[in-house]
Amino acid sequence: MNYKARYIQAVIDFLPARQREEVRKEVDLLICDLMDQKLDQGLSTEDAIVQTLSELGSPAALAERYKEKQSFLIGPALFDLYKIVLQIVMVCTLIGVSIGLALKYMLDTDAMPAAAAGYLGAIFSAIIQSFAWVTIVFAIMEYANIDTKSWQSSNKEWTPDKLPPVTHKSLKIHAAGPIIAIIFLVLFTILATSSYQYLGILVKSETNWSWQAVSFFNEAQFKSYLPMIWIVSLFGLLIECMKLLTKKWTPLVIILQGALTIAASIAACVIFSDSLVWNQQFISELANVKFISEDSALKEQAANIWSSIQKKIIPIVLLFGAIDFISLAFKWVKYTKQSKQ
Repeated sequence: MNYKARYIQAVIDFLPARQREEVRKEVDLLICDLMDQKLDQGLSTEDAIVQTLSELGSPAALAERYKEKQSFLIGPALFDLYKIVLQIVMVCTLIGVSIGLALKYMLDTDAMPAAAAGYLGAIFSAIIQSFAWVTIVFAIMEYANIDTKSWQSSNKEWTPDKLPPVTHKSLKIHAAGPIIAIIFLVLFTILATSSYQYLGILVKSETNWSWQAVSFFNEAQFKSYLPMIWIVSLFGLLIECMKLLTKKWTPLVIILQGALTIAASIAACVIFSDSLVWNQQFISELANVKFISEDSALKEQAANIWSSIQKKIIPIVLLFGAIDFISLAFKWVKYTKQSKQ
């Protein structure tokens, strides 16, 4: 077992990114010096490494020697990642609010002066909320870190056998995946919150360059589900940030991802199964703006297609949820096998 590499990796996982390379070299040199002393005493290589690591103590305890003794809402180990995620969320917030304003102007030119005047206010409000959400997520991670890594606590008896295994490539999480997911979550949440009335088909006017939106949804009923969407999105943001932190699929990450899949599937089923959430005049409004023919037979055919689409959304949601669960099950099996090696 490669205890040395696993121990060093476990130590630097507790430290900010800017410290890790320097500490990696220092700990490597420290272990080598202590091992040489024990090898000179006649111990085997395996016994020497086990005794050396046992004397050094848990990775958490050793990492504390390289950190300043301060209390943080968001500690040094998370702060670099916090800044990156905050920057991503802020940019996405700016883009999302700007898209909402552009849609509002495109669909209602008379509202442009008021919309332009309220743009900076909307940006400021959205950025403050985004800042609060990201800070809450990382504060939760900072607090939860006490429990999720309690096996490495200096207050408990520690042995090298408690070191985590080297991560198999199939269990590694590349940063691009969570970052893309965060971008999608933020844009989706902002547009669903501020521009839900434009979620539909955009039809250009035949007489001028203005556009009109025929919404898929009943605006009042859809708005009542926004708190549910916010909660699921916040939960999703927390999990994606955890993936960026751990960089691998762990039992906790797998369980939380499964919980998110369940929560998102339930939320989607509740929303889309509510007949009142759909725009009951959708086909008629499309006919009024000349998007489809006024012919009754064609309108009936379009209505049947629209009804069929509504009925298929929930099975599609459940299918994607099942696929995600199967993927998570494979990761769980892989992690279990790796832990036994």
